[in-house]
Amino acid sequence: ARAVEDLTGFRWFAAADPVGCGDRSDPSVQRFGSLCWGDVDLSDSDVFGFRAMAGGVDGKVILEPTRTMTPTRSMVTAELAANAAGYVAARDLAAPAAERRLLRWVEADTDAEDPLRAQLAWLHARILAEAVSPGGPEVSDDLALYRLGAANGGAVRGWSLVLTALLQDPRMVLY
Repeated sequence: ARAVEDLTGFRWFAAADPVGCGDRSDPSVQRFGSLCWGDVDLSDSDVFGFRAMAGGVDGKVILEPTRTMTPTRSMVTAELAANAAGYVAARDLAAPAAERRLLRWVEADTDAEDPLRAQLAWLHARILAEAVSPGGPEVSDDLALYRLGAANGGAVRGWSLVLTALLQDPRMVLY
């Protein structure tokens, strides 16, 4: 989660407290106490989040971190990656190029292949620490994924799909 935050600026918080979560006249509040939790970082909470499911420790039952991919860790990683990717894609394409985190060489209307390939090659270097050629097969695969998403939801959708794939790649998760 720290690496994802550094790359995208995204922090994975739970939804806001429901209206009336501390209302003492509510039977559920009377029975269970306040239902207000405040801000909960889902990647760093043992009680309400997914830290142990993502391979972390809980200090009670799970005392050693998991250093491999498990089915549960893959599901948590996929959800975190998808949320972070959508967040950064929408923000980057709406911001001036100098203020962007990941999408520095493209605009929402960029359709020319050379800048798209250059952006994709740079994303491989930034996210996966992998130097790839803009003409390489990895970039071609990512370009096809981008074009599929962009055709079915615009540039934000296209970049969200590519970034989701990169952010949940085991080379990124298990660096």
